[in-house]
Amino acid sequence: MTVLGIVVGSAGTCLILHSYWKRAAEDMAPPALQFERVPAPDMSDDRMPLIDPVPDLATEPAREAFTPAGTLEENLVAARRFLEAGDWSLAVSAVTAIADFGEIAFEPLKQLLAETDNATVTKAIVATIAAVESYATVETLLSIVEDEMLAHAHAVALFVLERSSDDRVIPALIRFTRTASELGAVGPHLVRTLAHLGGPDVAEFFAEILRKTELEPAAEFVVRNLGELAETEKIVPQLFDILSTTDFTGRDLTATAVARGTASIRDTRVPAGLAQIAGQEGVPEENRIAAAEAAVLTGDSSAIQAVMRLARFSTEPAVRCGSIGALRAIGADEQKTADLRVVVEQVLLDLLRDPDEWVRANACFSLAGIGGVSSVALLEQRAALDGSAIVQREAKRALNAIRKRERQQKLRKPD
Repeated sequence: MTVLGIVVGSAGTCLILHSYWKRAAEDMAPPALQFERVPAPDMSDDRMPLIDPVPDLATEPAREAFTPAGTLEENLVAARRFLEAGDWSLAVSAVTAIADFGEIAFEPLKQLLAETDNATVTKAIVATIAAVESYATVETLLSIVEDEMLAHAHAVALFVLERSSDDRVIPALIRFTRTASELGAVGPHLVRTLAHLGGPDVAEFFAEILRKTELEPAAEFVVRNLGELAETEKIVPQLFDILSTTDFTGRDLTATAVARGTASIRDTRVPAGLAQIAGQEGVPEENRIAAAEAAVLTGDSSAIQAVMRLARFSTEPAVRCGSIGALRAIGADEQKTADLRVVVEQVLLDLLRDPDEWVRANACFSLAGIGGVSSVALLEQRAALDGSAIVQREAKRALNAIRKRERQQKLRKPD
């Protein structure tokens, strides 16, 4: 069993928590100071930030020297004394010295973890546990994840478990996700860890979460992390089946969320599969419209062309209008679809002449997102002369959006 050892710096000295990790660090880096800190959670990905910013322990001066004591109890007393004094650097030194005592230190370290929410010391405690080569190491890390009182340590413990090859990790995390009444702040980290671990069991569990309303608290985290899946062979067909058969009416989880999550998966089957669902009769209209937008989001030329055909020729009003609106997802600034965007814009301009006011209104909506100067003349005509107040309003909004975008592009261009 191998569990990642995390390297923690203290008072200008690099403390490697186990000889194995010391050898590994020497193989990978020159003998200069080397620090491998757990990355801070990314707020754009809704990951919970740790409570304190991590100080640079490599340059932080120690206020007094620390010499490891001879007993576990003495080191714990020293660690608590430094914590009370707010000397995080020396607290880390005292904690890392406990690694040599092995698994008998696990429970005292967990107690120490409950006594501090300092991010630096939290990392040091989890790293000290992770550095011990023992069957109990993974069990202890999992117990930290499941302990609501140790919420500040969940992200770090999961970061370590994500890099473990121990067979107990995935079943334990699945069991915890399934049985937890509330996932709270640990939810995003937990699901992301499962996504990175991957495998058929994770794929089956993610699909189960999306299907069952009783597991819905985790569904939001799943759709946000579908693009992080380490293995996609099993999950993609299940997602297609969910989008084709599930009625999301009355649920917090939406077809749009599932479809967008599916679009984020790097699998060659995704664009064509989403486009097929968008054009498939018998599938709930909400799901078809969501699939159309997601197909455009993939940026795949064939998928976008399939949605354009629905926008032009579908005999189902809701699907047609939804497909027209979905074309906006091609984006105004995405370079990889620039050539195709010209074709999409022309299709939308043609639809401004359609006899159905809702078709014209949705065409205006999409042109607001992707239209350029070539759209202005016809939009001005619709804004002034269209017999539908809805179309006039949407045309004016589109004109405002296009003119604002043109002004911004001029400002970005160098003189």
